[in-house]
Amino acid sequence: KAHAANVIWTTNEQTNGRLWISTTNPAPTNGTPNRTDSGMSYFHNLRVDSLVANTQYFYGVSSTDKAGNVSTTATGSFFTPSM
Repeated sequence: KAHAANVIWTTNEQTNGRLWISTTNPAPTNGTPNRTDSGMSYFHNLRVDSLVANTQYFYGVSSTDKAGNVSTTATGSFFTPSM
């Protein structure tokens, strides 16, 4: 059985959201993201499926406001439980 995770973050103005996830630290925050949310919102909740059990994952998120200003976070991490 594969695992899934939700990465959640908020912004102080309406933005879209992009999520990169990797087993490499730091997760790359360039290129094609693993998940995107093109809607403009203060609250972002992106789900990643098919994660491997007992593995450390690293993630980075990026948000762009209506004016085109981009904000990218530092990398976070989490572990998936064993099966």
